[in-house]
Amino acid sequence: MHPSAALRKIARQCRALGVKQIHDSGICTACDLGRYYSYRAEKGKTGRMLALIGLNPTIGN
Repeated sequence: MHPSAALRKIARQCRALGVKQIHDSGICTACDLGRYYSYRAEKGKTGRMLALIGLNPTIGN
């Protein structure tokens, strides 16, 4: 089994908790295989990609 996260669900939960600055690019990697790798869409044929989730402690201060 491969690790996964329901990012849209996490974003909804964060908004419900009062987090105001969340950016969702709206990009679907499985829908644009010419630009992105998608393990799910390509059924295990993989390339490499990086995603970053972080906090900026200077925002809101």
